Amino acid sequence: MTRIALTSGDSVGTADAPAAPDPSTAEVRAWARAHDIEVSNGGRLRPEIWQAWREAHRR
Repeated sequence: MTRIALTSGDSVGTADAPAAPDPSTAEVRAWARAHDIEVSNGGRLRPEIWQAWREAHRR
């Protein structure tokens, strides 16, 4: 096993971590209903629903 030493210029952290995946439509639908946003029981979600979810979960 080879060990690699970090130099003073190297950093370890979350900057290079992959982004969290988008939620499923079922998860967004449940979130919308919990926030009194009307959504259909199936099919595609309207773009404004996705936008509202993204704005609410901005980090």
